[in-house]
Amino acid sequence: MTIEMLIPLALMFLFLIMSLILLQGKGAILIVGYNTMPAEEKAKYDAVALCKATEQILLIVTFSIGFIFMGVILQLHWLVNIGIFIMVASIAIALVDMNTGNRYKKSNGS
Repeated sequence: MTIEMLIPLALMFLFLIMSLILLQGKGAILIVGYNTMPAEEKAKYDAVALCKATEQILLIVTFSIGFIFMGVILQLHWLVNIGIFIMVASIAIALVDMNTGNRYKKSNGS
């Protein structure tokens, strides 16, 4: 197994571990931007919901890396293209979802 094969596999393994941490509603420190907020600002957000949303996008990216990896190994260009499309589309959708509306802000009653 060459280094070119080990890098995507290691990346997929790392993403899966991070996804499992985020799936439990923990690991908010892994979310860029959230972990640098002051405590008063963090209190305005639902950390568990934010972790779960980040976990979902991380899993999708992990599987798209798998598609790309398998496409390269099997020399199927269409599989590589599908993996790239899924990755770019899911990241774009996630960025719009996370930055519009107040889905992840706590309501006044909480």
